Amino acid sequence: MVQKPPVDIEWYDDGFSIEEQGELKKAYNKAKAANRPKIKVTEEYHERTKDKIISDLRQKLAADEEYIKELEDRKVDSKLEEQIEQLTKEKEEFKKAYTTMNAKYAALLNDPELGVHKYRDTIKDLEKQVKELKKIRDELIGKLCSQ
Repeated sequence: MVQKPPVDIEWYDDGFSIEEQGELKKAYNKAKAANRPKIKVTEEYHERTKDKIISDLRQKLAADEEYIKELEDRKVDSKLEEQIEQLTKEKEEFKKAYTTMNAKYAALLNDPELGVHKYRDTIKDLEKQVKELKKIRDELIGKLCSQ
């Protein structure tokens, strides 16, 4: 215990001596500790909370990955649309060329003055070109249908 000096005035505050203040503080701290809720965290609680946090993070990761995949799909869709437009333009160009070749071929076959026998080589070349154009047309249609 603390000894009192000869003058008691220095040791008094609000009517209590330092010793009394110390005892009151100890009693207050003891009462406060007694009223404090007692919590014991078990291993089971640690495991459950750890599993819950991991589960939540995995769900968030899956959602983020799905969002990223959706954004990438949008980019792929726009690229596919551009390719479809380009292939459609090529198809139209080949269609025009095919129509022109077909018209020339029909004109040669239907011309009575020239006769078919004089232009057999020209007709064969035109037939080859028509077959190639049909093949290209079919390939373009196949590409458009597959996308």
